[in-house]
Amino acid sequence: MTESLTDVYFANADIGWAVGEKGLLLTTENGGRNWAEHRIGGATLTRIIFKNSNEGWMTGMEGTLFRTLDRGKSWQRQPTGTQASLWDVQFVGERWGWAVGDLGTILYSEDSGNHWSPQMSGTSNRLTGVYFISPTTGWVVGQGDLVLYTTTRGQAGSHEAAKNFGGLGICSTVGC
Repeated sequence: MTESLTDVYFANADIGWAVGEKGLLLTTENGGRNWAEHRIGGATLTRIIFKNSNEGWMTGMEGTLFRTLDRGKSWQRQPTGTQASLWDVQFVGERWGWAVGDLGTILYSEDSGNHWSPQMSGTSNRLTGVYFISPTTGWVVGQGDLVLYTTTRGQAGSHEAAKNFGGLGICSTVGC
């Protein structure tokens, strides 16, 4: 194995996963003393998370989004409608999820990840991280000290339209 790894996730002290280039997925059941190698698609995988003990998600290049419902034993590609590379994914509760990536891409799901819809970010910067504290309030970060903030799930309709593109307020490291 010569591929670089990009992310790691452990469910507990023993069970973990690591992802990397060319669809590389490593799994361990003994705290990383031994790893089994798997290939999931061919695109570089960028992030792996689990939203509960059974359901996990992986993002990757070329709009790659994979989901498992059986603790990572099998993975299914999820349609995203984008070719932009995805860098992060996060869920709040069982229902609401966001994925972010290149070219200002934000994808939103309100049905546990069964369907994904694009959201306006107001930027073409690479978006590299997403974090929500509730189904309505969250942040997205990206290149160029970019921080996006929403209290409306990122949906359009804010009365501060000049400052709030698609419900996401654009901030810098100086302040909003």
